[in-house]
Amino acid sequence: PHAVDARPDQPLVAGETLLALRLGAGGLACVPAAYWDVRGADPLPERWRYRVSLFGPSGSYTSVLGRDGVLHAVADSDPQRPWAGRGALRRADTTAALAADLEAALVDEAGVPAKRLIPLPYGTAENVVALIRADIEAAAKRVLLPESTRSGLGAGAVNAPATDWKPNRIGPDPPPGEVTAAGEASARLLAAFGIPPAWANPRSTAMALREALRAAYRSLILPLAAVFEAAASEALEEPVRLRFDRHQFGDVRGAAAAYQALTGAGVEAADARRIAGL
Repeated sequence: PHAVDARPDQPLVAGETLLALRLGAGGLACVPAAYWDVRGADPLPERWRYRVSLFGPSGSYTSVLGRDGVLHAVADSDPQRPWAGRGALRRADTTAALAADLEAALVDEAGVPAKRLIPLPYGTAENVVALIRADIEAAAKRVLLPESTRSGLGAGAVNAPATDWKPNRIGPDPPPGEVTAAGEASARLLAAFGIPPAWANPRSTAMALREALRAAYRSLILPLAAVFEAAASEALEEPVRLRFDRHQFGDVRGAAAAYQALTGAGVEAADARRIAGL
């Protein structure tokens, strides 16, 4: 089997990816396609035609290719559209819309300018207000000894504010329930992708993060790798396997314990390594 280094950043989480197969100076090259559409009335994929757009530093290239000229990996396709994959955001569109609305609400809340209001007696003259503002804003005056507003600055107690020189803040103040709902919606989106929500939780421990990574490896990366391997094997006409050795996603300690238990039970060493994933 032909083995290649795995690329976890392949955009299969969006539902599909397409690489155009082109001959270069070093042999066959796989070039990621920016845009493509599939044509053909026959249900057999080998008879489909692909209109593919590729981009370079100073221009673009568009060509019509047959099935043998592309590597098309499709995940979770609809039987009515077998040529198009469905990403997690398309499957969980209601949750995605909820998360987007909550995030937008938090963005709007964060856009409220932060201000401080200091109530002054009713009818205070503008020149007095200007002097008070200048005193407060003066960087050199760290301590101010202003006259109390209890007497209304000479206008009488009836005109005085309820508090004496106490600033009132105006600024972003998102409701705690809205913040919690936004976090839960984001966690559901991660779960729809196959990523444990603990991976994005700032309060997760190191052990929880390791377990989340291992779970994502088995529930997300390996299934997508199987889809990509099948598409690559078809396009390159030879078995293709993805290697994840350098990423260390697996549970080495658990695999070693499984291997030891299997060999102790009489399983052949080669079979034990395969079953344990070593």
